[in-house]
Amino acid sequence: MYVGRDFDPIDDEEIVTVGFDFTNEMLSGETLSSPAWRCEVVTGTDPAPGGRLAGGPSLAGTITTQRFSEPVAGVKYRLVAEVDTNLGNHYLLWSHIEGTAPA
Repeated sequence: MYVGRDFDPIDDEEIVTVGFDFTNEMLSGETLSSPAWRCEVVTGTDPAPGGRLAGGPSLAGTITTQRFSEPVAGVKYRLVAEVDTNLGNHYLLWSHIEGTAPA
């Protein structure tokens, strides 16, 4: 599900931590596990968008985070986070982030 807002654009030399909060998706008593992230190109050209994900994802309660590294200027990416739950559910949240050139 699209989260309804995009991440702020970042310069092509920046590394930032981005995250999603799954609270609104979860049922009472549900806990999250097994976070996984992927990065896809929406517009522009980046031959290796998965390489923008630096390290592995983290999970703290209802929030999963991921380091996002040095996007290609002019490329709009879709960041997708998926989690499993103790009740057997599988949730997916996504948003966009765009790479820009430093001013």
